[in-house]
Amino acid sequence: LNALLDWADATETGDRAEVPFPVRGADWAKVAVDDACHGEQCPFFKDCHHYRNRRRLQDVKLILTNHDMVILDRFHPEFKLLPPYGLLVLDEAHELEARAISKFERELSQRKVVALFERLRRLGLPNEFEALKVAAYGFFPLLSREAKGKGRMRLDLPGAGADFKAAAAKLLATLRGAGRELARLSEEAYELGQCRESKQLSNLSRGAYKSGAVLRELAAPSRPETETFIVDDESDGDLRLLLTPFRVAGLLVKTLFGDPKALTVVCMSATLALHRKAGKSYRTGPDGSLVEVAEPVFGEFRKRVGLKQCREFVCRSPFDYPRQAALLLPRPPHGDAENPNTAAWRAWAKAQTLDLVRLSEGRALVLTTSASQCKELGKHLAERSGYPTAYQGQGMDNGQLVEWFK
Repeated sequence: LNALLDWADATETGDRAEVPFPVRGADWAKVAVDDACHGEQCPFFKDCHHYRNRRRLQDVKLILTNHDMVILDRFHPEFKLLPPYGLLVLDEAHELEARAISKFERELSQRKVVALFERLRRLGLPNEFEALKVAAYGFFPLLSREAKGKGRMRLDLPGAGADFKAAAAKLLATLRGAGRELARLSEEAYELGQCRESKQLSNLSRGAYKSGAVLRELAAPSRPETETFIVDDESDGDLRLLLTPFRVAGLLVKTLFGDPKALTVVCMSATLALHRKAGKSYRTGPDGSLVEVAEPVFGEFRKRVGLKQCREFVCRSPFDYPRQAALLLPRPPHGDAENPNTAAWRAWAKAQTLDLVRLSEGRALVLTTSASQCKELGKHLAERSGYPTAYQGQGMDNGQLVEWFK
């Protein structure tokens, strides 16, 4: 921890990726910004790398970020995650709808509810602890019953039993009660000058209300374009009730595409033009030139994100596919080679890979599913392909391998 503090005094960014030595997660959590940070009230606010970088954002001319940050910034402008901007370029725009849907998903998690009532117990709130424990253990077994199987299952709410609905109402009331009590304690802590404790209690209160909001939506749906799922996850043992919108076009139009004078949005992707339906646009001709067509190439994407009017353009590919692409139909395996766990299959895979390397004239990047396969295949290609070969495990690190390949 002392070494980390010394590094914090010397670094200009505070980025964990730049720490020149291994850092335990527990140590990083002691110095990193988290939900309990009280911002300007902290004595280190002016020197904090996180807030210093936030202030620097106000002066930059170009920001590179991800879809999630943009969506959060547009849907929650009160957070001021990004400075004002007039041009937004969305690469891989075919993922926009799915990303937006994930941001509007709401869930009630058995694991989180159990963690909440255990926290109530540690805070010395026996009444709220016992009430939430009883309500949770009354609701989640019935939720598991309604799932009728493992994985992700759609909840048939009209067909759910009366006992399930009664248990959901009881858990909702209990979560609201816990939220109110935690909010009251948060205010008391703040008045006593215990800012960090106040923020933690406030976060717990919001968590209780957010979990309850999922149950409230079951009783009185406010968004008709929402589906309800039960997720019984065998991988982590959690049981969740999930509300997910199946359409976000209206929200995207309102927050992203609604005012083209204030914000110009450019959507880019190599896969947006796969579905062609009615309207006027362009396509790439056989010789690479642009040809005007009567059918739009972005109809499906426009429908999913709510775009009614926009300018469309299909850029011709920079690749010479007749010269730069090749198709190899592998010989099918027979006998023992049909089982991937046998030596016969490994010999078959090495032979197919060798054919591919020769077809590509040596400019090949080969991916394997394990380190042992990588070494075995690397040695085989080095001995028989006739081309310079390098692979992981030879002594070069990943960066050196990339530079060698270039």
